[in-house]
Amino acid sequence: PFTMRSRAAVLAMAVQPEGSVSLQQLTVQPEVELVDSHGMRVLGESTNISAQIQLDPNITGYVLRGTTLLTTVDGRSSFTDLAIEIPPELDGKGLVLDFRAHVGPPGMRSGLVISSQPFLVLPRATSLTLSQDRAIRPLLVAGEPFPVFSITMLDSEGNILRTSNTPVQALLFLGS
Repeated sequence: PFTMRSRAAVLAMAVQPEGSVSLQQLTVQPEVELVDSHGMRVLGESTNISAQIQLDPNITGYVLRGTTLLTTVDGRSSFTDLAIEIPPELDGKGLVLDFRAHVGPPGMRSGLVISSQPFLVLPRATSLTLSQDRAIRPLLVAGEPFPVFSITMLDSEGNILRTSNTPVQALLFLGS
């Protein structure tokens, strides 16, 4: 008696990563599977899968943080703590992660690669400024509509972050 095992033919993205803010863990962590030629996950397979940022060689400063090398469990690797650091002067639009594995017996190993869908990582805002257009309404009056405020996100060097439409929740407390 013998047992036939499927061989991994490709890597597949089981869960696509979703972005976050620089140095914070991705909001959705990626999961990668080893899949056979029939599209089925290869159970019992134990292979190392590495993650790295796919970058233009002329761009530097992006750093992938967290555990970037995992061993598959039943053909699946679930990353849990990946975060990307982006330089404050660059935006994190269209970032892509590449995942690589080497499968097969020694001497006959082949490399498998899959890329994630592009996602966004926002620069870290170190401060928010709040301003009100005084020409619209100079005073707050009870029972009347609230005046318009602008919130601006600034990086550590005081530059305005223009790369996002990040929702910001603002609570305004008025003293007596």
